Amino acid sequence: MDRLTGPGWTALHIVVALCVLLFVPLGLGALTRRRRPISRTFDQQTSTNGQHQLTASLNDEQPPSANSHQPTAALNGGQRVSTNGHQKLLASVNNERLIVRWWPAVAVPAVVALVLPRGVVAGVLCLPYLLACLTVPVVLRRERLVAFAAACLPVAAVGLVAERGGIALFGFPAGVLGLTAAHFHVAGFGALLLLALAEARFRLVAPVGVAVVGAGFLIGGTAGDVVELVGAGVLTAGLWLALAVRARDATRAEYATHASQSAGTGNAADTERGTQAELPARAEHPAGARQGARAEGPARTGHLAHADESARTGQPSHVEEPAHAEHGARGERLGRAGSGAWWLFGISLVTMSLALLYAAGQVVDIPHLGLTWMVLTHGVLNAGAVLVALVVAWAGGEQPWSEHTWSHRIGAGRGRFEAASVALLSWDMHRRSGAWVDPGTPPATPGLRMLSSLGVGRLRVAEPCEVREVVRQSDRTVMHYVALPGHTFNGDERFSVLLAPGGEVRFEITVRSQPSLLIARLAGPLVPVAQWVFIARCAAALRTAELAAAPART
Repeated sequence: MDRLTGPGWTALHIVVALCVLLFVPLGLGALTRRRRPISRTFDQQTSTNGQHQLTASLNDEQPPSANSHQPTAALNGGQRVSTNGHQKLLASVNNERLIVRWWPAVAVPAVVALVLPRGVVAGVLCLPYLLACLTVPVVLRRERLVAFAAACLPVAAVGLVAERGGIALFGFPAGVLGLTAAHFHVAGFGALLLLALAEARFRLVAPVGVAVVGAGFLIGGTAGDVVELVGAGVLTAGLWLALAVRARDATRAEYATHASQSAGTGNAADTERGTQAELPARAEHPAGARQGARAEGPARTGHLAHADESARTGQPSHVEEPAHAEHGARGERLGRAGSGAWWLFGISLVTMSLALLYAAGQVVDIPHLGLTWMVLTHGVLNAGAVLVALVVAWAGGEQPWSEHTWSHRIGAGRGRFEAASVALLSWDMHRRSGAWVDPGTPPATPGLRMLSSLGVGRLRVAEPCEVREVVRQSDRTVMHYVALPGHTFNGDERFSVLLAPGGEVRFEITVRSQPSLLIARLAGPLVPVAQWVFIARCAAALRTAELAAAPART
């Protein structure tokens, strides 16, 4: 094996640093979002059957008999989970979230070690990362392929600790140890986890190749080179087969969905085939899961929130999404899934061909790239493709709903209340806060559809809404609208201008939202910050609004 030169080491350390920082949080985040609808499905189904059985047993003051069936809920593919299994699933999800929350604490020191000279200090900084990697396979042991992917992390971490600590583990030089860390992060954990998330057919072939390549590392010498060549061939065949079949299935399902939508004959079979073909898996589980998702937060139109029920209960309510809209959304998802799978397949054709040539070049005399160029091409492209795919899997999973309420004092007196109320209902508040609102938009009334946008230039995004409720009273002005398709978020916003008996005027807003567009999904924890900034600008606009003729009160 030839040696890495300076550019090769730089590229290798950048790849490993990205893997250490991002692969586990993104991968576990995608897994957690995939499992959330399963949990809600179980809660909903057992609430109407299993709970009755448990209640009856308690009323009889007798424990459930050993022969009684434990409450279960149907999941994908007819799989069922018991109450005990559900509790274990929830515990697993909570553990995954805990790992993601604390991951920077162990990943950052390891990244710092990559820029330090080899030695004791650099090696010690990597030890917390190794310990954390040892916990991941324990948490992810419930699914076979996911467990195998997680088991690659400790191998990668051991290679990293040894390389940074300057330890010739099993007699291997630093270059081999560094490549081991990169290989088992990218091909081991990242690529295999993607296959598991996509639920790709033939996905169990690639793990065999990863294991065989690892065995070749350990064997070493000419025999080890032959074993690595065999492993590279199996890994390559497994990746190509799984990605090609996945891409084909997604494309076929997209065509079938569009054809069904055009013919107006969508049925349950089409729905199921469409669901199975999404990449990454979006956890679009059976009807119970969709109903559970609707119970968690306000839905996007077609299933818009009813304003009267929301006002009465304080909780989002929904109407059923039209069938054509559901089929259209599914077609878009399948189109993105097919494009993503073909894109990954195309990248893998290049990168894995280079890997096969390099592995073969260690056994027979054929032209191939040197080790430095392999890192700069095969390594960088593979790591970049897997990272992008993990980001898409994380962002494409079911997004959590959030609810935030802000309250600002905007002045005092009847004049300020009237001026703020007019600015709110005439859209002047939105315009003065930086949003563009169609100049022809009339004052807010129930049923009005308002076209607005936020951003600058090409970064501007549409924010279409429909007004569902307007209240204009002597001490209270309220406007409530919901997001329409094409909005950055699903959800609704309720704006209130309140006049207290003492004369104080306050502006309150409640935002219930779920990221919809990719830009919002990628923003993650920055979303509440951006919302807070916009609401603060709205409050500032109301503080300085000029008094104008007020709309008629109702």
